[in-house]
Amino acid sequence: MSSRRRVLIVTYTDIDKASDGKSVVMKNIISFYRSKNYLIRIVSIDGGNKNQDECIRFDRPKPLVILIRLIFRGILQGRPLQSAFFFSSDIKRKINKEAESFAPDILLIDTCRIFDLIEDKFHNLSVVFYDDLYSKRLSDQLRMNIPFSSLGRFSLNSKVFDFFYENLGKHLVRWIVRREIVLTRQLEIYVARNSKRQILLNENEVVQLKQESMSENVVKIRPVFPDANLKAVEVKNQIVFFGALDKTHNTDGLIDFISNEFKRLIESDPSINLVIIGGGAPKELVEIFLNNKNIKYLGYVDDLGRNLQESIALIAPMTFGTGIKIKVIEALSYGLPVITNNVGAEGLENISESGIFYGGNYLDSFKKIKEDRDLYSEMGIKYFSKYYSSSSNMHKYDVVLG
Repeated sequence: MSSRRRVLIVTYTDIDKASDGKSVVMKNIISFYRSKNYLIRIVSIDGGNKNQDECIRFDRPKPLVILIRLIFRGILQGRPLQSAFFFSSDIKRKINKEAESFAPDILLIDTCRIFDLIEDKFHNLSVVFYDDLYSKRLSDQLRMNIPFSSLGRFSLNSKVFDFFYENLGKHLVRWIVRREIVLTRQLEIYVARNSKRQILLNENEVVQLKQESMSENVVKIRPVFPDANLKAVEVKNQIVFFGALDKTHNTDGLIDFISNEFKRLIESDPSINLVIIGGGAPKELVEIFLNNKNIKYLGYVDDLGRNLQESIALIAPMTFGTGIKIKVIEALSYGLPVITNNVGAEGLENISESGIFYGGNYLDSFKKIKEDRDLYSEMGIKYFSKYYSSSSNMHKYDVVLG
C-alpha cells in the first residue's frame, strides 16, 4: 500500500461547476489535498463531477425511493427531510465498502445530511464541512415570513409544492418547517459530538455550534479564490447582480430591491441599468426583468469577470442567509465595489477594511461610489488579497484539513 496519506471525500456537490459557496470551498479543499500529494478518492452521490479523475459516481435515489424515504425515514422515524432525501441503504453500503477498501486517513463529509450514510466505525476519521447552519437559515426564513417555494433540495416538484403551499395550507407548511428546524439542529449537534472536526465559514456560527454541541472541534475556514484576471475595460453606467435565480435567498431580496431601491436609483439617474446574471430564473421573475427597460437580464454568462469590471458596483440585497456570501468576495476580487446590507456583510472579517457599503441607503452608497470608484475598487482588491486570495491564505488550510 502507498505511504501517501489518503482522503476519501463524500459529496453531492458538483465541484466542476464551482457556482456557489459550497462548491467553491469543496474545490478549494480538493486543491489543497492535491497540493499536499494526498491520494484522493471522491464519491459523488448526485452524478456530477465528471471532470474529477479520482471520482466514483453514484446516482441519487430514484424519485419513488426518495418519496418512500421521506415518508418512512423522514416523517415516521423523525429524521430531517434533507437527510432522508439522500438516504439509501444501497448507497450507504457502497460508500462504506469503498471506505473499507480505500482505508482513508481522513474521511471528508460534505454537510451533515450525508453523515447518516457513514458507519460509526469511520466517525473518528470524519471531517464534516457544514457550509452553514441550515437550521439557522430555515429559522431566519421562517422568522421573516419569507415564502417556502421549495424546501431546499428535497422538493420533488416545485409546481406541485407551490400548489400545495398556496391552496392547502401555509400553516401546515410552516409546521413542517418548524419540525425540520428542530430535527436539523439535533442532527447538527449530533454530528459535532461524533465526528473528528466540524468546519463552517462564519465565525458566529462556529461559536453557536460550539455552545450548542459542547464540541471544541468546530473550526472556521475561509473560502479562497485565485487572484482575478483583471482587464482594462470601460466602466458603464450600470450596477450588477449575480447569483442562482432559483434560490429564495437570492430572488426575495432582488425583487424587493427592484420594487423599491432601484426605482429611487432610476429617479436619480434615468440612464442607470441593472445587469442581472444567473440561471434558473422562473418565468414570473423573467417577466419582471423584461418589463423594466432599465434591467438587462443576461442569464448565465461565460465571462463573469468582464461583466463585473464593467459595472459601477455589485448590489447584494439579501433578506436572509447564513454562512458567507461568496458573491461579495468574488466581486471584490475583480475590484468591484459592493453595496449590500447587514445580512450580505455577515461573516466577513474586518469589514471596515473592505470599502463595502452595508446597512445604509442604496442611493447614497451608489452616489459615493460613483464619485470615487477607483478608491473603493482599490480597497476591495487589497482586502480580498489579504483575507480571501488563495495565494495568501491557502496555507491556513493545513491546520483545519491536515
